[in-house]
Amino acid sequence: LCSDGLSDPVGADQIEAITCQDDVHTVTDSLVKASLDAGAPDNVSVVVVEPDATPQAEAARARAQIMQSLFLFKDLSFNARLRVARICEAKAISLRETIAREGESSSAMYIIVQGRVEVTRSGMPITTLGAGEHFGEMSLLDEQPRSATVTSTGAGSVMIIRRDAFMDLCKREPGLGNGMLMALSQSLAARLRETNPVPRR
Repeated sequence: LCSDGLSDPVGADQIEAITCQDDVHTVTDSLVKASLDAGAPDNVSVVVVEPDATPQAEAARARAQIMQSLFLFKDLSFNARLRVARICEAKAISLRETIAREGESSSAMYIIVQGRVEVTRSGMPITTLGAGEHFGEMSLLDEQPRSATVTSTGAGSVMIIRRDAFMDLCKREPGLGNGMLMALSQSLAARLRETNPVPRR
C-alpha cells in the first residue's frame, strides 16, 4: 500500500521487482529509496504486508510467478497482467483428478500452477507437466476434441483461460489482445516445428 509519492515516480514494474526480490523487513526502505532516487516530488508513505503462509496465499504467489514467466504473459506490463488475471480462473485439483479427457471438446487452456499432471493418449503415457507448463492453447483459437487425457498425479492447482473470455478481452483491448495473439501464434508455430522438423539437405 503506498501513496502517490511512490507510485508516480516509480513504475509498477520496478515496484513489483523490489517487492518480489527483497526481504519483507527491508522492502519498505528499498521502495522509499527508489522514490528518492527518482526525484520524490511528494511525500512517500509505504506499508508492506506479507500474508501468512496459508495454502491460499501460496497459490496466489505461485499464480503471480507464473504470470511473469509464461509465454502468453511474460512480455506484458504489470498493469496488463493484472487485467489479464481477471479472465483467469483458479481451480484446485486433487489426486488422480481428470482435468481433460481425450476426445472431448474443449474451449479452454490450462496452466499448471502447483503439482504435476500426466498426459496420456489411448491409455499410453506421453509426458508429464509441472508448474509453469501448459496445455490446450489451441483451444483459445477454435474448439476441437482433446488429443489426450490429462490427469493429476497429486494435489495442486491450475489456471484456466476460456476462449470466450480470451476473445472478449482481445476485442475490448485490441493492443493487449494483439500482443497475446502474437505470443500464442509464435508458441504454436514453435510447437509445429518441433513435431514436424524440416529435413536437412
